[in-house]
Amino acid sequence: MKKQFLAAVLFVAAAFLHAEDDAVYKARILHRIAEREMDGVLSLWITDCDTGKPVEGALVAIEGAGSTKSDKDGIASFPVVEDGTYHFIIQHEDYVLTKDSFDVFGGAIFFCKYSIPKKVAYQCIKMVLDWGKTPADLDAHLVKSNAYHISFRDTVRSDDGTVWLDRDDRDSFGPETVTITQLDTAAAYCYFVFNWTGRNEQEGTGLSQSGARVRVYADNALKGSWKISAPQRGTTWNVFKIEGGNIISVNSVE
Repeated sequence: MKKQFLAAVLFVAAAFLHAEDDAVYKARILHRIAEREMDGVLSLWITDCDTGKPVEGALVAIEGAGSTKSDKDGIASFPVVEDGTYHFIIQHEDYVLTKDSFDVFGGAIFFCKYSIPKKVAYQCIKMVLDWGKTPADLDAHLVKSNAYHISFRDTVRSDDGTVWLDRDDRDSFGPETVTITQLDTAAAYCYFVFNWTGRNEQEGTGLSQSGARVRVYADNALKGSWKISAPQRGTTWNVFKIEGGNIISVNSVE
């Protein structure tokens, strides 16, 4: 009994230290990005969607602003550009090619966090959620009709071992990632994001103002991308569904 108790204490302590390390890492990155903005430099923050760790050496090609590479902290910096929307591509030999965009307003980037998946030698689907500093805790949910509900607070891994939650993030930014290694094309799935931090604020706009983005990758290719828009009231963002093996956009907040 004593050994079991000690093991439990050590497990909780290790989990706490890991969360603390993650928070310290994120705070340090934000500080670096803010310092660079003061020096007239903008930054994109590139991380691994399964681990949340920085991706070093990613080539970021920005339309109208040239190219840059991410450093050891996953930061890809470039001179301040005029306000507007900029499309870009993230390339790395170990990661899936990603296309997205960012908005510059008042000489700053509102949302700069982008998480990408590694290339794999097998069929799989990755559903990746990133967001901003607030709310602290958004949760990704994947529901297969009459089968399972994948999330940190429901089922982390399906009974057949083909679907799981790679990472739960509770201290802002993400990533939070769900992986499917065997899609049932005869079944219906729905994917949504829930604002756990503001779960009691049904009429709040915290979720829609989070800057949340969801990207879906399948077989080493980007298949879909969604960005939440504000202001909308509600705690649940219904992003997409899968029917007959096809991804169908929903993109509504309630």
